[in-house]
Amino acid sequence: MTPERAQLVLRWAAALTMIGLALMLWAIFQPTALPVVISMSLGQAVGTSAFALFGWVVLSDLLAQRRELRLRRAQERAALSPSAMEAAAAAAAATAAVVAATDMAVAAGAQSTVGAAAEAAKPARATPEDAPAAAKATASGEIAAPGGPPAKEQV
Repeated sequence: MTPERAQLVLRWAAALTMIGLALMLWAIFQPTALPVVISMSLGQAVGTSAFALFGWVVLSDLLAQRRELRLRRAQERAALSPSAMEAAAAAAAATAAVVAATDMAVAAGAQSTVGAAAEAAKPARATPEDAPAAAKATASGEIAAPGGPPAKEQV
């Protein structure tokens, strides 16, 4: 909604509010049946219409502000400098190269730092037979590997 149109609608809402208020006051100053019935029906309809017009202007203004904010954010995202985009592409390519090299090293059986960390992060499966060996190794200062003989702790 354009600002001129919003102003026009707000003027209509103000005029309708005054008409509804005048009808309500008429019923207060002349408390007979006809003014009370007219104020309670026609006055309420006029006042509700005025409120609806006001609400329409407020809602359309809020939606316009929200639309402008989204447009501004999209323009800011699109305005990334070419050097920033090149840097992001280079970083993505470097990450992909590291992942590919690590996968190749692990597939070849080499112990890379990343591959060893991935193996260490896998949960170990302990069996009931490992419990006595683990307790004995812990008491002697050794680390017990599940399913295998205890290894000496390296300090």
